[in-house]
Amino acid sequence: MRCTDVSTTVTLYMATASNSATPSEIYLETESVKLLYQHAWLMSLVVGIAATSLTGYMFLGHVETHLIVSWLLLINGIIVTRIGLILAFTRAKPPETQYRRWGRYYLAAAWLNGLAWGLPAFVLNDQNLTLVFFYTLVVGGFVAGAIPGLSFNIRAFYGFAFFSTIPLIIRLFLWREHFLEILGVLSLLFVMINTASAKISNRRIRQQITLEYENRRLVENLKTEKERAERANEIKTRFLAAASHDLRQPLHAMGLFVDALDARIKFPEVRKIMDNLKLSTDSLESLLNSMLDISKLDAGTLKPEISDIALLPLLDRLSLE
Repeated sequence: MRCTDVSTTVTLYMATASNSATPSEIYLETESVKLLYQHAWLMSLVVGIAATSLTGYMFLGHVETHLIVSWLLLINGIIVTRIGLILAFTRAKPPETQYRRWGRYYLAAAWLNGLAWGLPAFVLNDQNLTLVFFYTLVVGGFVAGAIPGLSFNIRAFYGFAFFSTIPLIIRLFLWREHFLEILGVLSLLFVMINTASAKISNRRIRQQITLEYENRRLVENLKTEKERAERANEIKTRFLAAASHDLRQPLHAMGLFVDALDARIKFPEVRKIMDNLKLSTDSLESLLNSMLDISKLDAGTLKPEISDIALLPLLDRLSLE
């Protein structure tokens, strides 16, 4: 799947989906349709035509030729239609709002394919057991082989498995031959086992897609929160840079008052306290200036000037602090 904005997908679908559908369900349906159309279409075409041709050849001499030809035209037409759907979907790259419609197209094609494979059961007879066993083997193989391709849409698999096998199973029981009834029971069990396997596969796929949706949603939320925090930090930095003059002014005024008070002190013991007070005021002013200078650096409004400094006064002030 290509990396798209989950919120965009949800927005597109909310315009057409029912009000009861949640964003995760919409995303699940979208990805399921994508997976349906991600088939190796050339391999499907070759295997399908080869299997139908061999089946038609096995029926020659046992069924009227025009019925065999009609069946071959029908089932190969459905196979070509499915391949055409895959190619059309890949080439058209339809908007995601149309995925539900494309899913219905593929569902109908899968059901028709199953129905076409079930039709030969109506012309079988219990006098040619080789043909019965061959046809049972072919249909069973296609049901088992449909699990990887159709388990993305469990309804597509159900329809294909039902329409392709139920006519044969019914005929096996209607012939009332003991060994054919056993074959019918085994065929029914085979279909049930494969249906259960397809359901398990579908559940795992749905869980994986749902987990992918949740991960994408978390990434989008984290991205949004990160951008919001960066904007807030930028606003704060710009505010401090712009308000630096107003923040420095009260501290500057306090320094003037300290200087005025210092000029009026006459007692030595008070002079020592006043000297410490002046140093503390200077230190506070320096810290505030440093903080505001850092804010200006973050805002890009201040360029640093590298110069030599005297370490002894700095260390003395640090010791006092």
